[in-house]
Amino acid sequence: MTDAEILSKFRWHGYHLPEDCEERMGEHFFTEYAFVQSPKQGLREIYFTCCGERMTFLRGTPAESYRDNYQRELETARHNDMALCPICGATVLIKHLGRLRGGEDGDFPSLRECRNVALLDASEGTLLISAGRLYRRWIPGDYSFSGWPGETELSYPWPEAETWFIPWRQYAVRPGQVRAWKRVEVWEAHALIGYDWASVKVPGPHPFQRASVMMRDPEDGQYTTIGTEAVAETGLKYCAIERYLAGDGLDWEDGVYGRSVAEYLLEYARHPQLEMLTKLGHRDVIHDLLDNGQRNGALLNWRATTPPGFFRLTKPEYKSFRAAGGTLAELQQVREAKRLGVSVDVYFAEKRRLTDGLRRPVRGAMHDCGELSQACGVSLHTAVSYAIRHGGTSTWMDYILAAQKLDYDLTRADVSMPKNLRERHDDTVALARVNGDRKAVEYYRKHILPQLRRRYEFTYDGLQILAPLNGEEIIAEGRAMRHCVGGYAARHLEGRVVILFLRREEQPEEPFVTIEMNGDNLVQARGYHNDWDVSTTPQTRHPEFFRVWLDWVKAGSPRMQDGTPVLPRRLEVQSA
Repeated sequence: MTDAEILSKFRWHGYHLPEDCEERMGEHFFTEYAFVQSPKQGLREIYFTCCGERMTFLRGTPAESYRDNYQRELETARHNDMALCPICGATVLIKHLGRLRGGEDGDFPSLRECRNVALLDASEGTLLISAGRLYRRWIPGDYSFSGWPGETELSYPWPEAETWFIPWRQYAVRPGQVRAWKRVEVWEAHALIGYDWASVKVPGPHPFQRASVMMRDPEDGQYTTIGTEAVAETGLKYCAIERYLAGDGLDWEDGVYGRSVAEYLLEYARHPQLEMLTKLGHRDVIHDLLDNGQRNGALLNWRATTPPGFFRLTKPEYKSFRAAGGTLAELQQVREAKRLGVSVDVYFAEKRRLTDGLRRPVRGAMHDCGELSQACGVSLHTAVSYAIRHGGTSTWMDYILAAQKLDYDLTRADVSMPKNLRERHDDTVALARVNGDRKAVEYYRKHILPQLRRRYEFTYDGLQILAPLNGEEIIAEGRAMRHCVGGYAARHLEGRVVILFLRREEQPEEPFVTIEMNGDNLVQARGYHNDWDVSTTPQTRHPEFFRVWLDWVKAGSPRMQDGTPVLPRRLEVQSA
């Protein structure tokens, strides 16, 4: 069929609704009102749009019936108050006609409303979907008064509703085929003369635009579907959409509100597997397809006719996958289990153990455990146990990435899974950061280190001051002395701080005291564990050495030609 032949079958191809849709769509889509006016003092006339009935009563009439109880509420109701219709029980919005103002088009601008609507119809086995806007406005009507004879005429005419529909997307849907059109403007001589329909080669997944930052749809892509009985007259009658909507708490009947009906029907025409997925409960896959248009071709086989084949799994794998939840996240984990070389059942058992063992859920923790188990050469069970002991995988993963940059031997358990993970992590990450800047390391070796040696290195009374050769020595110092100097490595290489080592002259490789200097001034000197376990400090234990060394530094660090420090004269005599 040509486009013109198909479009001619749309009963709402124009702007107005067909008669059989007027009653279903004209009411209950919009706000229902109770229009109020008082033609005479003490008399009140109310017109209820929900049921089309009118009610007249004198204010102050004693309440003698159930209906009069509502009447008492209406007596005191103010403009824009909510109330219940005493005739049909619907919720109505009170509008005093004297408060309404007319617009330029002869209607009441404050009462204008519009809604997104999708109309369904069937023609020769084809489902016709017309998506557009349903509008309603209120215009002045007649002055008829339902009160007692002889009373004065009404002060204002009763408003009458006008409802019309403007489609902007139309679809002709059959199994295996979707044809779509969009409404376009027709211009002639720079003037808009009307509208026409243009074919869309690739129909979008959503008939209504969702909210965006620049242009916000009032209903955020939501719409109401009318004419759902038409689906049963087409080749889409077995699509199981009623079961899919039931999962969202919706009934498959006229007035379905949401943003799934048209999307589901359009995708079912392209992918009849939606019926199988719906009946098997794989709603996550359907949601991803309808909401995001993601077909996940790497994970799913849309040409398959069986559930295992659709998910590219064997029957046992599919059974375990469905028992675990049957979502796309679980499917990714099945792929992960196969990559790791463990059975699906074992993988999901370890996942449950990890989830139960952690105090709070950690996103991606199981995936990290798989990666870490391979990087460290341990089983998945061992990796999960280690992650549980240390409260997650983030610190461990960070440590392993830094250790790989430093070419650590991760086949050793004491290296890949250290007992003191937090301390090893801090040291390794700091060292990796330092070594990562090769230019800074080379500049330190050529320019900063020689200056530090000339200015600070000193030997006296069995002790000596040494400058660190590289960042690794500072990291190792902090680890051995159990303090935080390892975090100073990067700043030391950049020349922002000065870190020095105090060693025994007979044991120059064994950490003894760590020193921080600021020019000629001593900032701090720390022993093992920051000297928390002793009552004295390095300065009090070796006062003579620190006095002589600091005096020598403040004197300009004088040296002989062979580099030997030149001590003050009085110290040379005393030492002789």
